[in-house]
Amino acid sequence: MNQNKTIGTLADVLSLIDQTGLTGTRRRDMISAINRICEMAGTTPECMCAELPVLKEMLSRIGPAAHGVSAKSYSNLRSLLAAALELAGVIDPSGRGRAIRHPQWGPLLQAVADDQRLSNGLARLRELVRRSGHLTGGGRRQRRSAIPDVAGGQDTPPEAT
Repeated sequence: MNQNKTIGTLADVLSLIDQTGLTGTRRRDMISAINRICEMAGTTPECMCAELPVLKEMLSRIGPAAHGVSAKSYSNLRSLLAAALELAGVIDPSGRGRAIRHPQWGPLLQAVADDQRLSNGLARLRELVRRSGHLTGGGRRQRRSAIPDVAGGQDTPPEAT
């Protein structure tokens, strides 16, 4: 997924953050998150490969409580790491998923994008539906028919009617 061939390690991501011209708190927090996560994993940014499968494995092995970090703080660190990886082109921008490109969810997500409360609530609903398997392949129309089409106000999706 890494389309930027100059990004090989998290040290390269740190370097890119410096080059992008980010200023202030966001820049500081991204740099701090990368360094803190590496410290918790017992490695350095120079030694940590910036590839998603490797990073997911590393993050799964970290026990935040063992480092005196609350679950919320660890969530914030992971979010800042993801933002830095997005900035570096290691992961897809915006959405970290496919909902915005989905033919039925996309227009709804765009319609509520300016309202943070609605946007967050809708994202949580979309994730719940995705995890339940209602929007995955195989028997999709039968399972989705029980879910209201919020964007169109229908009880069934347009292709199932």
